[in-house]
Amino acid sequence: MSPNRYDDKKQYVETSDLQDFILGTSPYCVMDAIEFFQRCRSDATDFEVQVNAILKLNGLALKLDNGKITNTYDLPMIGAALDPIEEAGLKELLQETAKYYDDGNVKIAVEKLWDAFERLKTYYSPALDKKQSVSKIIADMSDSKAPYVNLFEKEFNELTAIGNSFRIRHHETTKTNIEDNRHYEYFYKRCLSLILTASQYLSGQAGF
Repeated sequence: MSPNRYDDKKQYVETSDLQDFILGTSPYCVMDAIEFFQRCRSDATDFEVQVNAILKLNGLALKLDNGKITNTYDLPMIGAALDPIEEAGLKELLQETAKYYDDGNVKIAVEKLWDAFERLKTYYSPALDKKQSVSKIIADMSDSKAPYVNLFEKEFNELTAIGNSFRIRHHETTKTNIEDNRHYEYFYKRCLSLILTASQYLSGQAGF
């Protein structure tokens, strides 16, 4: 069964071309049909890649993920948030992260993001050791106010624990596998939120 699209006279006609269908029918219809077709196809993964490539190529802020169409307007954007960062290694890792994420490779994006998180911790090295560097970042983020110090210390510690416990940067058999892309999305957005917030408080000169 071929899907339908609007022709030049705004009449429904059959089409076997996926891009033709996506761009030539009503938004709600195309979303429902795409979600239905992914559930029915045995090659759902390839279908998802193909659909997302078409959506991205045509500048549509939509994404097919695990059988559901979602908008991408609310995805964290790195962009100008890198401006305060003068440490080349950290900036490069964040740029790589953004590229992998934009290309739909969230697994590698998360791995690169955790590398960036670990790099951030040593932002003020070698003048300060890793622990002191993190403490300075947290002090600047919190204006040394105890409730915020506690908040950001907890977040740094919990993200460190996630990186050590799940198969993100380490792949020992004792690590917890990540098998759901929605979990990758959660890890990505949570870690990126902290990094981009911290980057606004960096003094500008890495390592003093």
